[in-house]
Amino acid sequence: MNALAPISFTSAYRQLRPAEKLFVDSYVASVEAEAERRNERISNALYRPIPAEAVEASRGMLEKPMVRAAVAERINEIAAASELTVQRVIKELSAMAFSSMGNYITIGEDGFAYFDLAKCTPEQLSAISHVKTEVSASGRGQAKQEIKLHDKLSALRELMAYMGLRDPDNPHWRAENARPVNAAALPGDVSDEAAADVYAKMING
Repeated sequence: MNALAPISFTSAYRQLRPAEKLFVDSYVASVEAEAERRNERISNALYRPIPAEAVEASRGMLEKPMVRAAVAERINEIAAASELTVQRVIKELSAMAFSSMGNYITIGEDGFAYFDLAKCTPEQLSAISHVKTEVSASGRGQAKQEIKLHDKLSALRELMAYMGLRDPDNPHWRAENARPVNAAALPGDVSDEAAADVYAKMING
């Protein structure tokens, strides 16, 4: 029995040849310009048939399924990037707030850590502030790489403000303070075990 071939989840655009990518970039730019002229969302172009003259002018490019798929991908990406929603803002802040350097490194067989951005998700890549690569003047030796992430604390503060966690009367602390507290003083001769039981009841309710 023949083994099944692995399924590739690489985007259509990344599978194109250089000439095909240039065509897709140019074609999508024209679609974007037309959407601006019509004062409509670029995603509307996905629901209209491609004009016959455009197919003819493409010299066979738009007849290729992979090229058509790449065009749709790019249009969807541009449409998503232009949609400013609360969910999108929170998603971006969360990517920065909960980023970890462990997402970007791989431990080699030699025990050393190496940066591996190929395994990162788009959300993890968006948490990167900049990437710096230094190569020796002689061109010999291993290149030095530096990756800096966006400020986690700033992103966390923004999320806390959105959730109301920085408000003294926020729902989280209100729920904590609503727990009954037994303020009765413990007798002086109480044992450590008994004091621990009372304290546990105060915490757990």
